[in-house]
Amino acid sequence: MQATKHMSGKRFLLVQSCHLPHFFFAANKLREQHPDVRLDALMSDHPQARFYAGLFPVFDNVFYGPEASRLEQYDGVVFPLFNRGYRHIKKLAVVKGPSLRVDYSGNLQPLGRLRLLGSALYITDQPTPEFVSYLEKFPHRVRPERVLLIESCHASLPAKAKNELRQVLQEGAEVTYVRKAPLRNLLRRFKGQEFDTACVFFSGEKGFLGLKLLPFLLRIRRIVIINENRHFFEASGIGLARFLYQRIRYGTRLPFPLPPRILLFQTETIGYLRHAAARLKQRRLFPNSEIIVVCRPEDRAEAEAIPDVNRVLCYPKRGIWRYYRLGRELDRLQPDLACGIFSGRSVHRWEKVLFFLLPAPQHLALNAQLDCYQVSITRILWMFRSEPLVFDEQLLALSSLENYILLFQTADDRKMLKALAKLRDPRIANPAPIAVFCSQNKRAVFQDVPGVKAVYTYQAGKRWEAVRAFFRLRKLSVDVLAAVLTGESFPRLYKLLFMTLPARHRLMFNPDFNCFYLNRLNPFSVLPLLRPQRKRGNLFIQTADDETSLRGLAKLRDPRIARRLPITVFCQQDKKELFESAPGVKAVYTYPANQPWATVRAAWRLRKLDVDVAAGVLTGEPSYRLLKLLFLTMPASNRLVLNRDLNAFYLRWLNPLSLVQLLRVGSRRCLLLIQTADDSAVLRALAKVRDPKVTRPAPIVIFCRQDKKDLFAGVSGVDAVYTYDPRKRWRAIRTLFTLFRLDVEVAVGLFTGESIFRLQKLLFFLLPTRNRLVFNHNLDCYYLNRSTFWSLFRSEERLGQVSSSVLLARFLAKALLFFPRFCFLVIWVTGQKLKRAYSAPIEVR
Repeated sequence: MQATKHMSGKRFLLVQSCHLPHFFFAANKLREQHPDVRLDALMSDHPQARFYAGLFPVFDNVFYGPEASRLEQYDGVVFPLFNRGYRHIKKLAVVKGPSLRVDYSGNLQPLGRLRLLGSALYITDQPTPEFVSYLEKFPHRVRPERVLLIESCHASLPAKAKNELRQVLQEGAEVTYVRKAPLRNLLRRFKGQEFDTACVFFSGEKGFLGLKLLPFLLRIRRIVIINENRHFFEASGIGLARFLYQRIRYGTRLPFPLPPRILLFQTETIGYLRHAAARLKQRRLFPNSEIIVVCRPEDRAEAEAIPDVNRVLCYPKRGIWRYYRLGRELDRLQPDLACGIFSGRSVHRWEKVLFFLLPAPQHLALNAQLDCYQVSITRILWMFRSEPLVFDEQLLALSSLENYILLFQTADDRKMLKALAKLRDPRIANPAPIAVFCSQNKRAVFQDVPGVKAVYTYQAGKRWEAVRAFFRLRKLSVDVLAAVLTGESFPRLYKLLFMTLPARHRLMFNPDFNCFYLNRLNPFSVLPLLRPQRKRGNLFIQTADDETSLRGLAKLRDPRIARRLPITVFCQQDKKELFESAPGVKAVYTYPANQPWATVRAAWRLRKLDVDVAAGVLTGEPSYRLLKLLFLTMPASNRLVLNRDLNAFYLRWLNPLSLVQLLRVGSRRCLLLIQTADDSAVLRALAKVRDPKVTRPAPIVIFCRQDKKDLFAGVSGVDAVYTYDPRKRWRAIRTLFTLFRLDVEVAVGLFTGESIFRLQKLLFFLLPTRNRLVFNHNLDCYYLNRSTFWSLFRSEERLGQVSSSVLLARFLAKALLFFPRFCFLVIWVTGQKLKRAYSAPIEVR
């Protein structure tokens, strides 16, 4: 009664953040609990909402979604969180006053922002029996339910799922059927229309992606998903996640109640097509299938004579537009499978393109032995493997032709002759005749070499002549295509010919005549072909003064730091003579001073170098900034950083510790004391830290609270004091980043066993440092490592706090525990002696 008087005269706004029955039930409960308050409503702009608002006049004023701007400030904005969703209307009302929530009993409770955000994902209030009885008496909807039925599956599945659809849909529902159509046209068609429910089929078949996405792109509150087993569920975040997990783990069963319709493309000879049709009709594959053959017009009569073929279609003779019309005609047939033969021969290319572009649910490929497999991204390279032919007699005759080993001349005569000797080794390539492709003036060098059967030439200096000679090479049956990589640049025309000439294998020799085959599955094996072979070396970039740079250059020559390789220096023009005279320097690249763009152009020439280690001196001074940026972005296998003291470390972008070292470059080494105890204990620990027996002499930095700064700043030996304000968290976080940039040699903390300064103790462990020094309550210190880590959890006894009675009790407990063991030991020893005495033999004289 007192609460009702307290609420009298106040203004509340009830937001429709749930379904309409729940919303009006909450409104009635609020009227019963607080009859004297002014209650307004904010509802969605929907015909159903307007009808029920007139049917149940429980509100003083009713506002709809577009009228939210007319709302005034209220004493409370009430959200009934009985259902998920309704994010938009919650966002409109949350700024109109303090947020409250109402339960099924009509009680008002404060509502936090986090709880309001979480209401879009989960429901906390459970329905009461009173609400269940109210829901049964709630009047039916005004108009029939509008349903969007999307047939995103095989045509037979919706016919089988009629009983399930009756359970999902209400009687008299207006059903709109959607079949195969472009997604853009469907979005234009249903734009602005309102549907209560959408039913979509997720049967696991390929295709139908646009139809499956359609209900999620429209504004539909209830989406029902039906799988291939005719099980249905409402689409929600948890339900969709569970459904996708089951798809990944258990897979799917395709619903093919009718015999599958197979499109068999002619991508080989008619003899292969005949064997492929018989293979598809086998009992283990598709014995009752309908096979439609797509073949060339000249092979139509032979294709119709195949007994396993039901229908024959023909390719057009020429014209891309006619191929497009044929693809549209094949798509109208709605095939279940598209099948093609891929033996590795470069024939029927347009027909193979049509096979890939046909939007069939599944694509099946057969190799030269007619082994079938489903086409996928991981198996796409299987389709281009060259395999021996086994069925067609004409193809068998072609495959029995002589194979060649073709060698491109990409080096001088001596290296080419050495490569020819390597190619005759049966451990490198199968024995076969060798053909050489060289310039015309080199014919006499190679034609008399043992094993060389043919020499193909072109006129030197005329590249189009080389291209015409290349087309003559395409008539050869090349088994191995070989080339020699040298230190000189590989001509681009030869690179193009080497990669485009049809060959089963491609063999490359490096300058040391170690050979390797290019792997089609590994794209990185082509990198030696794309870039010229160069000798590796080290690069030193001047990012400090002359004296420091020369000392850093001497460090780079140390074999313990970097491999002994020729060193290239990048410096200013006036420093060229200084670095040329340094030992171990092979070349010096220069740049003009105070000209940034000229410096970048000069650095671009360095990209041609094959850099093993790029080294630079980073002292932390604001100088040579452009050179430091070039040092960090220069392509190199390794990056060596030298700090102010010329201590070197390799920079690893994936290693966070090396990145921390990079941030600390230029910082002086220091000792960091973190206040994790009271002031007196910290001051005593500070005196111990200055002892050279405990730590090496170094500047001391203290991290403490802001009001303690004056206390620690006056202590001798303290170099700097970093503070934080507990009320200003963002400023404290910025201070933490400053601490992370310090080059901390020893981090010091006090662990007295008291539950204070918990975040500071956590920082003590998270701070990257070389050593951690721990003080206990008695100011006994030890460095933290694996063996001393458990000492942190021992409780230290404080002198003067243990009474004599406690000590006496501990002594008696130990004595009682030891006395029975002592008695047992005495009895056992006595018994053993008696046993030996009585068991000794008696001498008879």
